[in-house]
Amino acid sequence: MNWESENKSYREIWKASASEASLVEFFMTSSENMNRLAPEVKAVVSFCPEEILEGLESACPLATMRNVSLLDDRTNDDRDTPSESRGYLGPLTAHKLYLELKKRARATIERFRCQKHDTQTGSDGAQLYLPDADRRLIFITDLSPWAMMAIMATASIHQVKTLREIFYRHLTFESFIGTQSPNSYEYSLMDFQTFSKHFGWLLIYHSGSLRNVTDLSFLTRQMTGSALDFLCEAKVSVLITGSDPCRWVAYCFVNTYFDQENSEDSVDAYHEVREFGEDSIQLDPLTAGHLDANLPIKGPREYFLAVLQARLRLIKAEWHVLVKRLETLVLEYIETCAILTTHQPTSGYNYIPTVRECNAWALRTMKLLQQLAQTLKTTIKQFESFEVDATFATVTAHASTSCIPAISTMVEDLRRYLQNLELLIETCNCYAKELSLHSRYAGVHDAKAQTKMAANGQKMAFIMFFVTPIALAASVLSMQPQVLPDSIKLNGASFFILVILFMILMSSAGGVLLNWGRIKHYMKRDLRLKSSERDLELQEL
Repeated sequence: MNWESENKSYREIWKASASEASLVEFFMTSSENMNRLAPEVKAVVSFCPEEILEGLESACPLATMRNVSLLDDRTNDDRDTPSESRGYLGPLTAHKLYLELKKRARATIERFRCQKHDTQTGSDGAQLYLPDADRRLIFITDLSPWAMMAIMATASIHQVKTLREIFYRHLTFESFIGTQSPNSYEYSLMDFQTFSKHFGWLLIYHSGSLRNVTDLSFLTRQMTGSALDFLCEAKVSVLITGSDPCRWVAYCFVNTYFDQENSEDSVDAYHEVREFGEDSIQLDPLTAGHLDANLPIKGPREYFLAVLQARLRLIKAEWHVLVKRLETLVLEYIETCAILTTHQPTSGYNYIPTVRECNAWALRTMKLLQQLAQTLKTTIKQFESFEVDATFATVTAHASTSCIPAISTMVEDLRRYLQNLELLIETCNCYAKELSLHSRYAGVHDAKAQTKMAANGQKMAFIMFFVTPIALAASVLSMQPQVLPDSIKLNGASFFILVILFMILMSSAGGVLLNWGRIKHYMKRDLRLKSSERDLELQEL
């Protein structure tokens, strides 16, 4: 292995090739088969266009406005020699991360073989000691185009293939946990989805967010002054890639956009809790602060298991909170449904929902629960395939006895949460069936009521058919004699004749109203026939 190739970035190959493709397109495709229309290429290029490189190098405001990364470079000679750090750099913007990652790419000494240390010139012209970055940890929150470009512009040729995969998976929210061993190197990739509950108002850094944010206010009947609940998609992507077990790089991309100010998994949060002094503690952000970065795990497989255990612990906690919250909201909504219970709603509720609204709630809730269950199933399936991965058969006994059993236990917890989600789905399904039965019963009841009303209406119409003519005849005969025609006499015969006449008029009017549609049809047909006859007569003339 020529260790000098570790210092050669893929960007240098791009420049030497004089390719018409942009750096991002060249990075995401193999030089032998340039397919710029592949979904992987299109997804990354649309997220990180070529003009980002110019903005990154010129320190544009978007590349310097926010701390996005922590970098930890250390030597990794062997397991018995203490690791030597290049020094704590603190939180880095995308531009500062780019400048730090360039240092290794521009090394002029043949590393890993003759001289084990580089030097750099200080502000006073002195040569500053710079240890090798055999073991490099890169922690990035809310991967931005500028942070992605900082990696693309400095990554060595041995990292490109694996970075292509993790970039695409991270952007498209795909899951994968396991290892792959290409011809020239080995790498471990951990890419799994999670969801974070957020209470209160939500602030999103990117206006065009890559993650979905679901408003959960529909799950509860709104109470006056109640807080809003949001369900935010989140992603954790971890990649460990290297040329051998002593020289490797670990990347970790974490979503914190939903709670940047209070997140304990942010760049600034890890910096604030760092302790200085001889016995200083520097939390390892890849393990969510569960390990001390000053006491590094040197083996890539052992470190991967430690990261997986730490991250899975957070994922399990998020799923636990989410499932419990959903159980509370869903069961409370169903149990307090005024349609299916005799309990009266409290005065704090704005309204009593109709059957249609409850049905819509049940369908929307089941859709949400099914999406969550499918996501959790995918994650569990990835862990099941990882558990039988033979690549980790060679890990040290300590890692095998500590990390792997703990991971298996937490996966069992995830399976239990999945069962709870499936029970909630079944509960919502039963609730929807009850609403359907209630709706059918209400429909039958309404149909009977309408039938009864129609029968009563017919009775009233029959009664009015006799009463109205009598009332009209009586009102006519009650007029002054001088306003009545001479043919109408104030006697019983006239009264009887008027009643018969009014009955005939009412029957005729009723018949016309009942058959008005048919009458209009015949009238239109006669008019068309007459019009056709006139047209024929005009043509004959």
